[in-house]
Amino acid sequence: MIKNYIDVLDNPKNGKIIGTLPESYRKIKLLDMCGTWVKVEYNGIKGWVNNKFLCGNPLTSCC
Repeated sequence: MIKNYIDVLDNPKNGKIIGTLPESYRKIKLLDMCGTWVKVEYNGIKGWVNNKFLCGNPLTSCC
């Protein structure tokens, strides 16, 4: 099954899912970084996503 959203976790790595970002998100606020994890705020939800999902954002360090 192909997902069209990105899970937002309460903690990096092994956190619980607290919300989702639509794959075509437009406006997210970057709050913090921890290794390959980025804390974001979107639509009232604050949580962590892996930076590999944010490669379109120039402030992340995608490879």
